[in-house]
Amino acid sequence: MSGICNIQVSFNKPLNIQIWNSAAEQNAQFWASTVFDEIQRIYNKKPVYIEAYRNGEWMGGLKVLLSDYRKFRAIANRWFREAYIQGEVICNNNSDSVEIVFTELVAFANNWLRQQGVISVKVSPYNARPSLLPSFGTAHQFKEFCINHLKIDAGLDNIFSAFHPKHRNLIRKAQKEGVDIVEEYDFELFYEKLLKNTYSDNENKLTDKAFLRTFCNVTQKAGLMRMFFAIHNGQYCAAAIVISYGNMAEYSFGGNIKTNIGAGVLLQWHIIKELRQAGIHTYSLGQTAANYDASNEKFSLGITRFKNRFGGDNIPVWSGVFVYRPVLKKFRDISLKMYLTLKKMSAR
Repeated sequence: MSGICNIQVSFNKPLNIQIWNSAAEQNAQFWASTVFDEIQRIYNKKPVYIEAYRNGEWMGGLKVLLSDYRKFRAIANRWFREAYIQGEVICNNNSDSVEIVFTELVAFANNWLRQQGVISVKVSPYNARPSLLPSFGTAHQFKEFCINHLKIDAGLDNIFSAFHPKHRNLIRKAQKEGVDIVEEYDFELFYEKLLKNTYSDNENKLTDKAFLRTFCNVTQKAGLMRMFFAIHNGQYCAAAIVISYGNMAEYSFGGNIKTNIGAGVLLQWHIIKELRQAGIHTYSLGQTAANYDASNEKFSLGITRFKNRFGGDNIPVWSGVFVYRPVLKKFRDISLKMYLTLKKMSAR
């Protein structure tokens, strides 16, 4: 395609890993990093790097994860291959041509995906920069929500005063009750005791244990993950997994046992202070609901309210599936549903 950029495609790794990861870090885009590829292998996804250069200078990039089916491989990968774009386009922030580079990368990716015979591509945001989220027409399974960002580079007194009065009171209560916050790595404790309890009355599906174990192992090895626990009278009652990348950190996973002593709020206040000391500017508390959802009140009311009371900004974002080959997409979805049903029945 014509344009200001020379666009290159490479499989499994970027043309220059150091340049790519440096740009991903500058964009605070953990999912774009090559570290994230190792996590996605558990779902048999292979990374493809689409990179834009101008006069030899790296200008921007977009990572696409392609499904690599293991069952009925020859047929499935020929006719039912899907693609995933997890996170926004990353750009050379020193350039004055970010918008042009973004447009050319998305147009190139759209044509390339069609040429590969991909039946659909799912797009999801990471760091709440919707202007850099690629779109390929009309999205199916379109969802609107928010990502809550809390600026933590101000003074601690200013951060604390921005909390909702109920959160400030709960922090004081937890401190008075003797809640301790510790940083340690105990995956089984986190998953079995705290995460499972959180999802017990949640409409959302519990995170797959094998995926989360891989996620923790890979990010801990890379020095990006920290795990925190709140303890009261010897009992673990709240926990958080936090990923730091660039100048942003993300509250990736959390679990708790419901109490009325404010352990979860104190846990987050401790994390905020730790991250601020480490030089983090923005703490992402993750997804919040854009609107009330009667089918999932725990998230749209309880979890969203909990996050909002820290005084951060809710940035509107979206996710969606762009379908290139509707007939094959529908056939694939029906076949997968039948396969999973039969598998579940045979396991009984």
